[in-house]
Amino acid sequence: MQSITGRFIVEMLGKPKEYIESTLKKYVDKFRENLDITSAEFAKPKEQEGGLFSVFAELEITFKNMSDLFGFCLDAMPSSVEIMDPETLTFESVYLADFLNDIQTKLHNTDMVVKTLSAQNKTLDKNAQTIVRNFIINLLAAGPKTIEELSKPIGIKPPKLQNFLTKLIEEKMVIQDGDTFRSH
Repeated sequence: MQSITGRFIVEMLGKPKEYIESTLKKYVDKFRENLDITSAEFAKPKEQEGGLFSVFAELEITFKNMSDLFGFCLDAMPSSVEIMDPETLTFESVYLADFLNDIQTKLHNTDMVVKTLSAQNKTLDKNAQTIVRNFIINLLAAGPKTIEELSKPIGIKPPKLQNFLTKLIEEKMVIQDGDTFRSH
């Protein structure tokens, strides 16, 4: 089988800047152990929203065969792939079938992780809501309070806290008297 040369962009996002920069270099070095990386150019990290940094490397790699190319794409998940040589590729269908099966496995695993994280997030959200509700009820057990007086110890701004209070009023757990709230 013929060798394949391509140009790939591998990106990372994280913080701090120095850590993400060194992590990308180590990541590329790991690939050097098994691949013929003929050039690697590293971009300077750029600050993104939320104090995170993005960094990328442009790699030129020569692969011995299609299987190695497919394996690299699955492992490194480059954001850009450009096949430079040869212009035309011929390969057995078994390579394509193996690659597609590997993609499906990766997609199924990713889907499972997303579903698990979503379920955990829903549980955490429900638990957080229960904690806030209990906190409100306990604070009001000591006597009537305004929304501002409830907001300070709970740490939730009044507009968002109003949603909890409205639900507690609907459930007849809390009574609103003008600007104050009290236990039912």
